[in-house]
Formats: sequence, structure tokens, C-alpha cells
Amino acid sequence: MAELRIRPSVRQAHALLFLCALPIGALLRYVFFTAPETPRAVLLLGLVLLVFPLRYYLRSWSSLLTIENGAVRLREGLLSQNVTTIDLDRLEKISVRRTFWQRLWGIGDLVIETAAESGGITLEGIDDPQSVADRLLAASRAAKGKAS
Repeated sequence: MAELRIRPSVRQAHALLFLCALPIGALLRYVFFTAPETPRAVLLLGLVLLVFPLRYYLRSWSSLLTIENGAVRLREGLLSQNVTTIDLDRLEKISVRRTFWQRLWGIGDLVIETAAESGGITLEGIDDPQSVADRLLAASRAAKGKAS
């Protein structure tokens, strides 16, 4: 099977960035045209709004789920990194969770569980999680077929 790489979606980040542009634009208009005597430090308030979409961008950059060489690996973190590896033939259950808002955005959470007590791995906010779950299930069945 070809390598599969999945990252969390940035759809929410793009939408939040667009929504933040409106109040930031209003703030710029106020500071430069309506009340030019206002200190320029007030513009820093607009930067605070950018923290919300930045959170989703960072999540997308810091998480990567790969399927390669008969294993599923979840890498999380930018500076320090946590890697969880599960053999494809050890997968017990693959679930897709989608809240109302996630369904509107076309994203969802993928939960991969094993028979081990330590549980499994969860990747939040990925695009089209059901097709990813189906591909994982097919890869798991193929790996179990090879093991027999």
C-alpha cells in the first residue's frame, strides 16, 4: 500500500482568519481615519484576534498521521515531539466522531483503538474522516491477511 499522510484541516483557521479581518479592518479604519490622534499601540489589539486562527494552524503543522511499512504513526509536537506507533494488524476499532459544527465544515475526529490497555490514538479535525477510516480499515485487513 502506498504511504498515506494525514494532517488536521485548516478550514477552520481560514474561516477564522477571514472573520478576524472584519474587526481588524474596522480597527484600522478607526485608528487611521476616524480618530488619528489614537495611539498606534491600539493596533496591537487587532493582533490579539489572530491568536484564534493561529491555534488551528499550529495544530495542523504539529500533527501528522502516517501509514507506512505496516504501521500507523501519529507524530505530535513542534519543538518536542511525541510519536505513537501501532501495527496495522493490531488495530481493533476505528471510529469517526463528528460534532454538529464539524459536520458543517466537513471535518471530524479519527479515533484508532487497539486491544492494549493504553488505548489508541486520536487525530482531531481532519478532512473527510470517513474515507480515511475506510482506507485504514482496508490496510488493516490487508496486513492481517498477510500475517495469517
